[in-house]
Amino acid sequence: MKSFKYIALLFVGLSFYSCTEDFFSTVVEVELPEVENTLVLNSIVRSEKPFQFQLFQAKEILTDEAVQQQLPNGSIEIYEGGVLQETVIADVVTRVDTVLQWPNFDTVIYTSSRVSYDSDMIAETGKTYEIKALAPGFDPVTSSTTMPSAPIIKAVYINDTVEVVDFYGYKDTKIELAVELEDDGSTDDFYYINILRLETQTNPYTGEEFNYRNSVCYETYDPSFESVESDPVDIEGGQWYCGLADFNDNLFNGKTKKIILLLDMYNFIDWGTGEPSEDRQIEVSIAHTAKDFYLYTRSATAQSWNDGNPFAEPVTVHSNIEDGFGIFAGISEAAKILE
Repeated sequence: MKSFKYIALLFVGLSFYSCTEDFFSTVVEVELPEVENTLVLNSIVRSEKPFQFQLFQAKEILTDEAVQQQLPNGSIEIYEGGVLQETVIADVVTRVDTVLQWPNFDTVIYTSSRVSYDSDMIAETGKTYEIKALAPGFDPVTSSTTMPSAPIIKAVYINDTVEVVDFYGYKDTKIELAVELEDDGSTDDFYYINILRLETQTNPYTGEEFNYRNSVCYETYDPSFESVESDPVDIEGGQWYCGLADFNDNLFNGKTKKIILLLDMYNFIDWGTGEPSEDRQIEVSIAHTAKDFYLYTRSATAQSWNDGNPFAEPVTVHSNIEDGFGIFAGISEAAKILE
């Protein structure tokens, strides 16, 4: 649908070419910011879990380097209430793999390094943490976040089954999954929801059983889930997600919110027999997030949507790193298993 629309708009644009000879030859010079000595710091902090950080050097927009390398010689200071709690340094793990290359079976050695900044300190709910990242040759960068409380999931249950007709006229039966969430009326709250399918599978080679977790795609017509797609004409009334779906409490602040999600029937049946599965479970996870996390995920999703669309507005991914780039934000999760 999008491709036809863009082609139509292209023909409209070409019609102006006969009127203006230089319509498509105008050169606009843009001065790009210099980021050579700027740090990129990323950390999504989960409540009651240790802090983990990634520290990079910012890359120029037109650089030929496709993959960013983490800086191995930096340090990250964690403060709480203005008091230094811990200084985290890099842990560099080098992996060496020896491969026999076909057809001559030459020995090839591949070396790769993993750089991580892992803390032993546990992030506690309700506390505000400040961080400072430093590395030789770079200006320090800072940020802060407050760890939100865990969301209150009151209930998760199957509400009904419904017949849905898609854009092409095909009919399908969906499961209506209801999630009841209790919201705090004293604050502006930000959330995401995620659905996982849990089941036990058997390794066909070893016979060992293992737990398998896989994301479940779902659809919702709830107005609290606002699309970040830049092309609203393509929205047929519902939002489709495979993974995290972020939303806020603007429409239900201080109330118990009932969210209806539509799931495909095959998530509940045994693929071999076609009968309802007894060993498969559906897990609903909801996170209460810092506002910065909400803004970061929405802007990153919007940028992804706009990629390749010549008529879309440019999107800058949200950052809360002072004097640098990246994200430092807290989240607190709660989960319920559909029974």
